[in-house]
Amino acid sequence: MTDKEKTRLQSIQSTLSQLVSKVNAIEENVSRIDNIIEKSSNALEKSVKEINDSVTILKENVIQHLLDENKRLNEKIKNIENDNKILSEKVVEIERSVAKTDQYDRRNNVEFHGIPNDVEDNKLEEKIIDICKAIDVEIDSDKIDACHRFGRGNPKKVIIRLVNRKDCDKIKSCKRKLRDIDFSKFGLENNTIYISKIIFLPTIANWLGSVVS
Repeated sequence: MTDKEKTRLQSIQSTLSQLVSKVNAIEENVSRIDNIIEKSSNALEKSVKEINDSVTILKENVIQHLLDENKRLNEKIKNIENDNKILSEKVVEIERSVAKTDQYDRRNNVEFHGIPNDVEDNKLEEKIIDICKAIDVEIDSDKIDACHRFGRGNPKKVIIRLVNRKDCDKIKSCKRKLRDIDFSKFGLENNTIYISKIIFLPTIANWLGSVVS
């Protein structure tokens, strides 16, 4: 082998040695990168697991809180319903008491129908006294507690409230005598006067009583 060939061979061997070194360096870098990727992957996987665990715990806590809140609200609603029932029963009792008192008070009331609207209010009591005398019931102003028109009829009805219930009962018992009365002598020509009972309408207590029961 000539010197020239030896020199060339040495150059090739040197080049190969450098290539091997570079390849080894690349392999080391690749291995290092793989390690970094593996560590990063493990860390990422661990972080994802921790996040999932945290989300699961948070979800469980939220669900439990909602269940507890729902239970609390249901109990509160139940208490409110019980309180409402108690209050409704009290309202019924109050309404019944008021209704009894109102009905008791109305027993002294008498309704007169047919008295013309053109009869002045300050003359109503006088007309009522005259009509009562015509059916043989003697009353005067002292026996009348109140006298006024009521409602929207034409003519409007007149309600009187008597001091004594006995007078009220006398008027009601004699009301049929009005059929034979000539009303023209009272200045009530072409008018038919009649007396009716005070009708006791159902009160709210009756309605509420059926609801509560």
